Amino acid sequence: MNSTENEMIVTASPANSVQANMPDISPASGNRDTEEQTAFRSSRFGKTFPCAVIFGVLFSFCLYNNEAGILYVPFMAGMLYLTHKVAGKLTGAPVRSGKYAWFLAVSLMALSVSICTTGSTALHALDTMLAAALFPLLLIEWFLPGRAWNLVTTIVQVIRTVFFPITRFPAPVSDGAALHRERTVRKTSSAQNPAVAARKRADRKSNALYALFGIILAIPLLLVVIALLMSADPVFSDLLGNFLHNFFIPHDFGDAVRATLPAVAAFWASYNIAAGLIEEQMKNDAEKNASIAGPSAALASSSTSAAQAATAATASATSPAS
Repeated sequence: MNSTENEMIVTASPANSVQANMPDISPASGNRDTEEQTAFRSSRFGKTFPCAVIFGVLFSFCLYNNEAGILYVPFMAGMLYLTHKVAGKLTGAPVRSGKYAWFLAVSLMALSVSICTTGSTALHALDTMLAAALFPLLLIEWFLPGRAWNLVTTIVQVIRTVFFPITRFPAPVSDGAALHRERTVRKTSSAQNPAVAARKRADRKSNALYALFGIILAIPLLLVVIALLMSADPVFSDLLGNFLHNFFIPHDFGDAVRATLPAVAAFWASYNIAAGLIEEQMKNDAEKNASIAGPSAALASSSTSAAQAATAATASATSPAS
C-alpha cells in the first residue's frame, strides 16, 4: 500500500465525509453570515416556522383562560405531534421512539387527562409540574438521540433547554432574514432564466389551489369539532363566545390582544427551543466525528510510515552494490 492509497483512505472515511458536510454555525467575522450559515438558517426557518406558528395558535386556542379544561388533552396531543414532526425535519432522519420515549409520551398524555378531570388545585399544580419536568426529557430523547446520558448531564441539558428561549432569543428574526436573503438570490438567478421562473410560478399556483381545496374541506370538520367541544366544556363555550364577540365588535379588542400575546410567546419559545436543540445535536455529531477521525488519522499515519519504510527497504535492496 503506497502513500496515495493511504491518502484516499483518509479522505474517504465516513467520519471525514460527514464532518465536511456539516455547516459551520459559529458567528462569522464582521457579524455577517457566510453562504453556508445563511443556507443553514434559511433551512431551519423553513422547517421550524410553520410548526411553531401552529403551536402558538394551538396554545392560545386551547389554554387561554382555560388551563384545566377538556382542551388540555388535544393540546398535549398536538404538542407531541408537532415536536415529533419538527425533530424529524431538523435532524434529517425519522425519529425512532424507544421504550423510554414512549413512556414519556404516554405519561404526558395521562397527566393531561388528569389535569382536565381533577378538581383539586394542589393535584392540578402537581400534574402541571410533572408535565413541565417530563417534556424537556422527551425533547432531549427526540432531538439528541444516541448520546450517553447520566444524571448530571441530563440535568444540565434540561436547564439549557429551558433557557433556550432566552439564549436563542433573536433566532426567529435572524433565520427569517437569512431566508429573505436566500430568496432574493434565487429570484435574481431565476430572472436570468425565464423558463425556470415560469415553471416555478406554475408550481406555486398549483400548490395554492391544493391548499385552498384542503382548507375548504377542513372547514366543515372544524365546525363539527368546535360544536362538540362547546357542548362538552361550558368554560370553552363561554370563552369562545366572548372572544368572537370582542373580535367582531370594534370597540373592544382587549380579549383578542390578551389571547394573541400568549400565542406569540408560545411561538417564540418553541422556535428557540427547537433551534437550540438542533445546534446541540450538530455539536454532538461534530464531537463524535472528531473522536472517530482521531484514531483513523493515527492509523493512516502509521500505515503511511510503514509503507514509506517498506519502499525505502525495497529500494535499498534492489539498488546495485557500490
